[in-house]
Amino acid sequence: MKSRLAIIFALVIAIPLSLMSGSQAATPAAKPTPSTTPTPAPVAPTNVGAYFKVEIGYMVSWSLPANLTGVTGYTVTSSNGAKCVANGATNNQCIYSGSTVPNPFAPFVPYTFTVVTNSTVGSSAPSAPSNAATWFGAPGYPTPLITKAVSDIQINAEWVPSPSTGGLPVYGYRLTYWEVTLNSMGDPNNATRVDLMTTKTSASITGLKPSTWYVFGVSACNALGCSMSDWSYIATTPKAGAALTWKPPIMLNGGSAATTCWDAVLNGGTAASTGTFTKATVKCGNVTIDPSKYPVVDPSATQEVIPNLVNKFTQNIYIGGWQAKYSLATWGKIGLPWVPYLSLSSKSVLRGFLIAPSVVSNSPSICTVTGSTINLLSLGTCSITVSAPGDNIWLPARPMTNTFQIVP
Repeated sequence: MKSRLAIIFALVIAIPLSLMSGSQAATPAAKPTPSTTPTPAPVAPTNVGAYFKVEIGYMVSWSLPANLTGVTGYTVTSSNGAKCVANGATNNQCIYSGSTVPNPFAPFVPYTFTVVTNSTVGSSAPSAPSNAATWFGAPGYPTPLITKAVSDIQINAEWVPSPSTGGLPVYGYRLTYWEVTLNSMGDPNNATRVDLMTTKTSASITGLKPSTWYVFGVSACNALGCSMSDWSYIATTPKAGAALTWKPPIMLNGGSAATTCWDAVLNGGTAASTGTFTKATVKCGNVTIDPSKYPVVDPSATQEVIPNLVNKFTQNIYIGGWQAKYSLATWGKIGLPWVPYLSLSSKSVLRGFLIAPSVVSNSPSICTVTGSTINLLSLGTCSITVSAPGDNIWLPARPMTNTFQIVP
């Protein structure tokens, strides 16, 4: 009985096996392997250029490789090892931002930069080094500024220049003076502002108004800008019997490093008071400088020498701060000095200019542009277009147009 069951079981199992062995099952055809083009080894960028912009930092640009297959970005390395990563195959610039400067970069030290291409299959060899770029800045401001009234119409000024030139030649000193406005207790009156350039460290100002207070400042200038000293307040010789009800602030400088060197501002107060200090007096170290060691002045060094980069940087124009409408009658009462200004120093109107812009009126019968001022002439729509040309570093900016209504 046991053997019979075993035979039946074996037959049941054997039936499908025998059927399978008796038929020739077709072997599936192998699927063809798709042909793939291997990702090429990355190639280093070319034409690497570098430039340092004071308010931006070190900027590096390059020409993209011809084949961008598999490229994921680029890594820039400075000659001191600082790195900047640019993501994206078509990104051809990287900026070491202000958060990176001053560390690990130092002023007045030239740096070069190399770039490698990052890819899904690895990184390229470094590019050829860029041109050398150096962190320059505006010069240090002169101190102290000493003024002396010589007569009713003359004041002499003398100053000690800072030994710091910003890394570029100083092209001169700009002496600026204004009449002191009585109502504002010493604020300069821009209507009387005078700027004088000199290569010396002293100047005599003549033709002034008798019995008049003036405020003086002196700036050291290089191709990147000018740095102004603290102000000095002084009056031309008062007429006999002239009475003042107030006194302007005065600068106090003096002493030596071995004793006490003062650099403080004393508020004048009234004629009967002695005034109060508004800036703490501190030891200011050794300010004595041998005149033979003053910075060499080069009057021709008014323009920065910048490299001619193959790959230039983009500059954008931003126009803002304008209202939709202005009343011609209201502007007439306020006066032209209060019309909207177009100025590099105005943050509320024009921003983003890296080189001097060009401002034109598209509606000259309604408004005109004189220098940096928009003049409102008649009722209607005033249209202003601003553009900026390119140079060795920057591409031309895309022109921007803004409009506003001039109403009664």
